[in-house]
Amino acid sequence: MPKTDSRIRKNTRQYHGQTDAESLVNWLNVTEDRVGRARVMGIVEAFLMALYQESAPEPDNSTLGDGTHRRLTTARRKLVEAATRKLDRLLAYYKVIPSIMILSAQKGRVQYFVSWRPAPGSKVALHGRTVPRPGPGREWKKHYEIPGGQMGEIGALFNVLELIKTGLIYKVSGCRCGIFYFKKFAHQRFCSQKCKLAEFRTNDVVREKRNEYARKLYHLHKTGKVK
Repeated sequence: MPKTDSRIRKNTRQYHGQTDAESLVNWLNVTEDRVGRARVMGIVEAFLMALYQESAPEPDNSTLGDGTHRRLTTARRKLVEAATRKLDRLLAYYKVIPSIMILSAQKGRVQYFVSWRPAPGSKVALHGRTVPRPGPGREWKKHYEIPGGQMGEIGALFNVLELIKTGLIYKVSGCRCGIFYFKKFAHQRFCSQKCKLAEFRTNDVVREKRNEYARKLYHLHKTGKVK
């Protein structure tokens, strides 16, 4: 009879920061709150833009005659300030308060849950969506059981802030197919090999490079330099 179970242990390699970003990546992929997801990703994009503009190699300071320094109002500085103002405006949408939920005791141990919830009367409280719960006509979805599957917009926001603090936010990226993924390598641009191959088939620049390589290889074969 064929063996159904293998004794070889399958080791799933974990990359630095992958576990920390797992909940946010899952939430981005399974949430039904498209508006909330767009708001959260808008914060990420505004932060990365401000960071990119700030890191541009253009002098911002001018040394005066008395040895003091004065910040110049350059075109790049204006872009940095505009990106920072946009980030502040997006963050101002969220007004939250701490919440401590004490659950029922089990075997003499009291469980509690610490989180943040929208402040009463705030925009996020009025317009934010909650995670759908099972009820009449609605079944419990399997993706609610994965890390981040039950998370709301506030939870996703605090995940983003934690990843910004640890410098891992740039590893959360979106693929051409619309799926979000964790970048295991700095050069990774796609969530799967399937999307990578699809990009090579449809991207005009990549296709032209491939055709150029094929032409050079053809001439090398024709001259006998390559067999």
